[in-house]
Formats: sequence, structure tokens, C-alpha cells
Amino acid sequence: MKIIPLTLKEANEYIRLYHRHHKPVVGHRFSVGAKTEEIVGIAVVGRPVAREIPQYEVAEVTRLCTVGDKNVCSFLYAACARICKEMGFRKIQTYILSTEPGTSLKACGWRFECETEGGNWNHSWRKGRREDQPMCRKQRWGRVLSAEEDSSLKDGIPARPAELMKSPGVVMSTAGTVANGEYSFSPDSHVK
Repeated sequence: MKIIPLTLKEANEYIRLYHRHHKPVVGHRFSVGAKTEEIVGIAVVGRPVAREIPQYEVAEVTRLCTVGDKNVCSFLYAACARICKEMGFRKIQTYILSTEPGTSLKACGWRFECETEGGNWNHSWRKGRREDQPMCRKQRWGRVLSAEEDSSLKDGIPARPAELMKSPGVVMSTAGTVANGEYSFSPDSHVK
């Protein structure tokens, strides 16, 4: 299995065909696929959906979708963490339904952080949020990508003044090899 880059259009088509409960996303920072003979899963990484989380320091896996093959989810989560570490992010996170066990996340070193209330984000002063997706309680899982930054985290969220939150302006490195336009990561290049 290897990691390949995907356009947002390609990732959203895969989500439309295979995701159990979510619709395609509006935007992304990057998307990747897991490929054997064909694409067996995809991951979309974007900015954090929750407003309070610093978008230039924390990346969020907003969609992960597979056809059900063994180890694909953990392979994609680990690859997203490696890529985000190379891009300069301090943390990566994702949300899963409260009914999901998080086995793939545990397998690649992520940790459970909290459970959210869920619900509708629309308010009288702000409307237009999507309501065509699960509004139930969710679990937040995360992984710190920089060991020296671990002590500055409060409840899994980087504590940093808003005026210091600037775009890292980092060009993504492949942390692997490129052949025929496809990224291939070595098995020992996991985030440490």
C-alpha cells in the first residue's frame, strides 16, 4: 500500500461513493489516498472546524473513508500525521462518532482527548451551517507532532496568543519518494 496525492474533487467523489454518514467537504489543505491496485481509502485534511482551535497550528482530518480493507484507516491517519509534521503543524486532530471505538487511531499513536456535545451550530445571529450530517456527540482524538511543544498544550489545544498565530508558510515535503507523480512513504518514517 502507498500514499498518493488527491485533488479535492477526487477525494469528494470517493466520499460521495463510500462514506457511511458524511457528505463531501467544501475545502481542504490536502487530500491523500491509500492505493494498492486501486484506491482503497482517502483522507482529507483541513483547518479545524471549531473556531477556538488555532488553524495555523492544528490540522484536522475532516474526512477519512475506506472500502473496509484491513489497516487502511491507521495507514491514512499515520500518513496525515507525518505530512502535517513536515508542514510545520504542532498537532493533528479528528472527530469520530461517539459510537465508534477509535481502534485505528489507537493503532497509530493518537489519543482520546474529549467527547463533544454535538448538536446544531446554527444560532439566531449565525445561520447557514450544514445540517445534513450527524449532529450527535463525537469524540475528539489527537496527536502532538512536536515533542518539545507538548508542555505548552492545555487540554490538547496549543496555548498561544492569537497575535502569534501566523501561517507557517511551509512548503510541504514528501518525507518519502516520488515516482510517476505518486508519493510513497517508507514504513519507518512514522511520526515519533
